[in-house]
Amino acid sequence: MKGHTMTATLLIAATLAFCGGYVVHAALARGEQVDKCRDCDVVARAVEAMMADDEAVGRLCEEIADTPEMLPVTIDVRAIAQIESSGDARAVGKVGERGLCQIRRATWNEWVECMGQSWSFDDAFDPGINRAVANYGLNTRIPQMLGVYQISDTVAHRLAAYNWGIGNLRYAVVHERPLPEDVQRYIRRYRRAVVELQRRSPQRRCE
Repeated sequence: MKGHTMTATLLIAATLAFCGGYVVHAALARGEQVDKCRDCDVVARAVEAMMADDEAVGRLCEEIADTPEMLPVTIDVRAIAQIESSGDARAVGKVGERGLCQIRRATWNEWVECMGQSWSFDDAFDPGINRAVANYGLNTRIPQMLGVYQISDTVAHRLAAYNWGIGNLRYAVVHERPLPEDVQRYIRRYRRAVVELQRRSPQRRCE
């Protein structure tokens, strides 16, 4: 650890993880959203200030990657949908990605099969189904593959695998290469989207 600065940064990161909007798998399959909240207005404001600074976000990402045990990991697919398609359920990407979370056909087929479902690629345009498949991939399948390749399960690594591919991520980790700038930018966009979603959510207090 790097003293009080590191500790404070990790405290902010942990708060962001708790305040960022957790999505419950079963609820997502029904097209619903479930958030956890904490009574942390002061630290939440500090998170927002940090997220406005690209260099601070970069340092935060590195510190999180170095200390994965400090944070519970759950990717919020609402944020993924925002940065992938701006919430357009009918969006089609440059290489044929479909729906809210812009999932490719091969990835869709693999994840749907792993889920034990029979959804076709046309179902990728259904918002609830698209979120459910993306949620499975980001919060179940990708973590499984990170475990197989002995890569630490962090927010940054899950997002890199989703955006860049698990094979590319594995190569970078094995050869101790930094993530490409566009992948790092994707991670920063995700974190900002999470903060924005939290800002828009009604303020609640937990018991």
